Formats: sequence, structure tokens, C-alpha cells
Amino acid sequence: IPKSITDPLSLLLNKLPTRKPRSFQIRSFWTIRWPVICAILHELDHIYHGKEPPSPSDPGQKLLKRLFNSS
Repeated sequence: IPKSITDPLSLLLNKLPTRKPRSFQIRSFWTIRWPVICAILHELDHIYHGKEPPSPSDPGQKLLKRLFNSS
């Protein structure tokens, strides 16, 4: 992501797939970035509520399973 992007989180959230991607490159893109986005959102939730939320067991795994599920 270029440094000129002022709000990279919103940029990535706006690029979330609305249907199952066919391209391996797109699936790979989300395999790397989606767990990071989930971790960031988890931290923001902690900051906003002022208390420690339970640790996510596998951040973003539901979307990743959906992207790689062939059915």
C-alpha cells in the first residue's frame, strides 16, 4: 500500500470480496492481509472499550476458509 494512502484500513475494507475470487493472486492477497486487519480491529475494540477483549483464536479464519473452499 502506498504511503500516500491516508486511510489504508478503509481502503482494504472497501476491497473486501463480495463473491468468491477465482484468482489465486486475490486469494493470496487476502490470506496475508485479512488476519492482520482482524488483529487491528481487535486492538481498536480494546482501545475503544477500555478493557481487554478475549483474544481471537484464529483471526479471520472464517473468511479464509470461505475463499479457499472449492464448493
